[in-house]
Amino acid sequence: MAYAFCLRLDAETEAAVATLWRALATGGAGDDMVRLGYAPHVSLAVLDDEPLRSAVDAALAILRGDADFGVQIGGAGRFEGTSIVWLSVEGSALAGLHRRLLGQLPVDQVRAHYRAGAWVPHVTLQIMGDAKRALAIARERWPVGRAARVVGLELVRFPPIQVLDRIALGGAD
Repeated sequence: MAYAFCLRLDAETEAAVATLWRALATGGAGDDMVRLGYAPHVSLAVLDDEPLRSAVDAALAILRGDADFGVQIGGAGRFEGTSIVWLSVEGSALAGLHRRLLGQLPVDQVRAHYRAGAWVPHVTLQIMGDAKRALAIARERWPVGRAARVVGLELVRFPPIQVLDRIALGGAD
């Protein structure tokens, strides 16, 4: 089992990304994100071992009581040498939030791609499938520069996805 700290996006953005996921599936690019059964999100950290409860509580506390904040969802990209296709995510609060979260977790448990200096904020569109086709569909259908709100933080265990902890930001439900 793996564990991930995930930023949840506003409902409108999640719905728009889910629509893109379905377009990728019906367009023959891949359907793994549709089958995942979890909302579009930004993973801040992924660990292969269950973190200590004290680390989880400290990690969730970095946002507890904060207001939701804005990010920009940009264009589609691909991690070199993989079939992983994603939408870029930018926002002034992201780097500091990521650094604060990692400060609460045992670094040796965090997967290398989520460590300081390696993490690329993104919303995954597909993990396996036809990356070239996925990029073409995403670039055709996604409005680059879409504003979004980060409305919560969740700790999930997978597979299958199980939400273990959740905090809402600001006035989010």
